[in-house]
Amino acid sequence: TEAVMEKRLNPDIHPDLTLVTVPRSWGQKFKERGQKLEEELNVLIYFEEPWTHRVTRAPGQLVEAKYKDAGWHVALMLGLGKVGRMRVQWLADCSIDEVSAAMVRPAMRVGLFGQLRNRLLAELRILAAAEEDYQGVIAAQMSRTGSPGGRGLEVAETQLTWLQKRDLDRVVHCPEELPVVTLIQRAA
Repeated sequence: TEAVMEKRLNPDIHPDLTLVTVPRSWGQKFKERGQKLEEELNVLIYFEEPWTHRVTRAPGQLVEAKYKDAGWHVALMLGLGKVGRMRVQWLADCSIDEVSAAMVRPAMRVGLFGQLRNRLLAELRILAAAEEDYQGVIAAQMSRTGSPGGRGLEVAETQLTWLQKRDLDRVVHCPEELPVVTLIQRAA
């Protein structure tokens, strides 16, 4: 798992691995629950400790950035800004801002290893739990990776439909930016 996450091995050659990006602080809190999830779904969960030199600053990358004086918040990388600055879209309110490159760090990646169905269930549970603390994580993940194919699409649509009925306004707060809106509308 670690070799694929560090890009030493091609994930296409290892189809039994799924990568999920989550906020760093949330990932640290979730580790205990991750052990229970491993046992319940028979998957191996690997939490990658993010390194600051891994920030690729690629558009669409999920990162954490310092929001004014309010601490670290989850954002979607939009690209380069002025010299030494990065353009980000805050997931909490969809506003766009430029922040110092020194105030941007990578989010945590979680590797899921196991059978496809179990990995998809684990991915959905992880994203749904992260969404409770960090609005927009599901939409950002879907916009970056697309919806899972095959059997996973039914599982993903069911989960998104449940979220739609519960609090659609919280999950889809910037429909013009994140294509997950179309998926949710089709799933209803």
